[in-house]
Amino acid sequence: MRARTDYESLAHRLDKVKSVCSPIARQTRGRPQSSGRDQKRSLQVFCGLCPPYITPKKLATIVKVKNNSDLANELYSAADFEDFLEPRPEMPDSMEAELKSVVRHLAENRWPFRLHATYDETITRALNVYEQVNREIPFDGLHWFFDHYETISDRNIERVKALGGGIAVQNRMAFQGEYFVDRYGAKQARRTPPIRRMLELGVPVGAGTDATRVASYNP
Repeated sequence: MRARTDYESLAHRLDKVKSVCSPIARQTRGRPQSSGRDQKRSLQVFCGLCPPYITPKKLATIVKVKNNSDLANELYSAADFEDFLEPRPEMPDSMEAELKSVVRHLAENRWPFRLHATYDETITRALNVYEQVNREIPFDGLHWFFDHYETISDRNIERVKALGGGIAVQNRMAFQGEYFVDRYGAKQARRTPPIRRMLELGVPVGAGTDATRVASYNP
């Protein structure tokens, strides 16, 4: 059983690397970064790792290796958002280069990682990067997964499977399904998210509430 991450200790370390983490506050669409939940979110965005894998040692190593570069922005440039009331975001042209530098670093150190991706357009570009890195530094059983994946295509599910990745889905459609239908149509909504196809292909699938951002932790 993995030990629970000590977020208070990590938050204390964030104060010491404020020059690196301060861009997070500018990249969270105006939300204040003061609560424990926001600190936890910042840590996830900053490290690009599943919370159980984050340790102060690894955080310090990233900061040292990246030489206080803007790692927070590099990770954020590859993450879209999931509000179906808003149009699908276009990821910046810098996404691939910035994401590759981070994923390469994680693969070299054999650190499990995750990426927030809702739309197939973002997923396609992220998988392009993952495949490039995998050719240079084989993932070879390295644990990684995508969050959300509501509109992923069958072809991209196959690519996730080929790279040994997983997918974590949430019950967002139960809360924003009508907004999704208004924007993308009923036909697309009927396969969103395509959980059956994920399972048919043997992709590891997790279910959750997105740390209460989508729904209560209470089932």
